[in-house]
Amino acid sequence: ASPLKGKCVTVFGGSRPGAQEQFVQAAFQIGALLAEKGAIMVNGAGNSGLMNATIEGVQSRGGQLKGVITRRFVEMDEGHMEAFKEGELVVVESMTERKGLLFSSGDAFIALPGGLGTLEETAEVLSWRLLKLHHNPLALCNVRGFYDAFDSFVKHTIDQQFTDPAAGEMYALCSTPEACVAYLETQIIASQAAAEVAAAQQ
Repeated sequence: ASPLKGKCVTVFGGSRPGAQEQFVQAAFQIGALLAEKGAIMVNGAGNSGLMNATIEGVQSRGGQLKGVITRRFVEMDEGHMEAFKEGELVVVESMTERKGLLFSSGDAFIALPGGLGTLEETAEVLSWRLLKLHHNPLALCNVRGFYDAFDSFVKHTIDQQFTDPAAGEMYALCSTPEACVAYLETQIIASQAAAEVAAAQQ
């Protein structure tokens, strides 16, 4: 069984499809792969763009979903409501609440290509890992080099001594969906092993 089985993997991604067909394909593949591994895919429950493609990927393999959406988006008919079974969709009042639940629900994180909202979520996961608010892995789905600029910026902030150099080790640039999922699996195995060693030493 995959170490991701039963784990919640929060997937951030654009509410638009983006300029490249590979972005949508990667989002669909991420959903399908997570379903095959027995993971629960958590996202913002949108009915457009990469968010929607990830949901469709999960559905294609009969996988499990959890969605977090604001009431405003539901009222604007921007939620993929029919995808979620009873109890799988959480409707919240604010974007802050939505982001908080997407974060707290995740045992691991994948960032697909996206815009400023996706960037904000990804940066926050990384920032909070530095602050030791969590120890969960983050894979950047670097299709067509999408996250090269993000990686360069993080390294720039390290070079300019605004960011702890440890930040550079707290995420992986993964060129394919398969590589994203494989990275999360190895990180979860490593963290479980470390926890067992720590428990044995107590």
